[in-house]
Amino acid sequence: MYFFPFLFSNFIELFPPAFITKPDPLTLYVGKKANIQCVVTGSSPMTIVWHKDNNAISSGGNYKISSEKNKYILEISELELTDQGVYLCKAFNSVGTAVCSTEMKVINKPHFVKTLESVSVAVGNPLVGILAKPLPTIEWYKDGKEMVSSTTLSIESTTDSSSLLIKDATRSHTGTYEIKIKNALGSASTFPKMINLTCILSLLL
Repeated sequence: MYFFPFLFSNFIELFPPAFITKPDPLTLYVGKKANIQCVVTGSSPMTIVWHKDNNAISSGGNYKISSEKNKYILEISELELTDQGVYLCKAFNSVGTAVCSTEMKVINKPHFVKTLESVSVAVGNPLVGILAKPLPTIEWYKDGKEMVSSTTLSIESTTDSSSLLIKDATRSHTGTYEIKIKNALGSASTFPKMINLTCILSLLL
């Protein structure tokens, strides 16, 4: 009986994708550039797909997808608040799939989306709106002097709003009001405005 050895001269071993380095979580400012990178090994051909919040991303607009050897890069040229979310990189070839993800937070310096106007105030009438991440500190001023909470004046803040309530308002509360906001990224203030009070005042921020 004769045995003939098999020769595997053309045999090529294939390897599934594997992440050597994964992207770290990011916290960046509005308007800055973001680079999300990962290094993947595995047999070619290999396909890389990026997702944000489970939606596929393609190059174009603020997004640029590139690669250099086994490094894969997602670049966002000018961050907006809507760019905050979970980013996922999916690598796959004929023998397997690998996935990694990271979270990016986008923060913004404070600014007003609605500013003070010279008006006669009615109870509950909204005057000012703000937009900022992280939440800014808020200071109220009347005639250039900072206002503080007292038995007749209440300043209350939550995670997304602040309110000023003057109880038993009199004509002495008529004056020029200003609001200043600030966080780690910057500050903003309204232009001083005359507020004429004829009843209980509720300023909603």
